[in-house]
Amino acid sequence: MKKIILDFSKPIENIKVTENTVIYGLFIDVAHLTCQNSPCIVFSKNNISLDINVKAVINANCVFDFSPILKVSTKQKGIVANLRINVLNNSSNSIIKSTPAMEIKQPDVSVSHSLAISSFDKNQLTYLCSRCLNKKEAEQILINSFISDIMKATKN
Repeated sequence: MKKIILDFSKPIENIKVTENTVIYGLFIDVAHLTCQNSPCIVFSKNNISLDINVKAVINANCVFDFSPILKVSTKQKGIVANLRINVLNNSSNSIIKSTPAMEIKQPDVSVSHSLAISSFDKNQLTYLCSRCLNKKEAEQILINSFISDIMKATKN
C-alpha cells in the first residue's frame, strides 16, 4: 500500500491515486500559522482503496482551512475512500474551516468523509493536574495522545 504524508508547511499539490493508498496529515500550530489548502484527489484506476487521516492542533490566532475535493469519474468502479479530519482546538480566536467535497460520477463506489472539532476535556485536564502536572504539561500529554496514531504511522 502506498503511503503519502501531507506537508502542511507548504501548499499541497493535487494527488493522483493510482493504487491502494493511505494519506496522513498533521498540522500543529506553534507560531500562529496559516494553512489554506484545497487539493484535488483524483482516482485513475478501478478498484482502489484510499484512506485519508488528517489531524490538526489549533492554538491562538491560527487559520486552518483544509478542504480537499475527492473526484471519481464515470470510468472508475469499485472505489472505496474514507476521509477523516480531526481538529483539537485550543483557541477562541482561530479560524477553522474544512469543507471536504466529493464529485462522484459513478454510483458503484463507497466514499465517506467526517470532520470532528473538539477542545481539551476539562475532566482529563483536572485529573492530570491532580497528578502534579501543571496545565501546560497536562495539555501536552493530551496533544500527544491525540496525534499518537499519526506519529506512529508516519515514523516508518
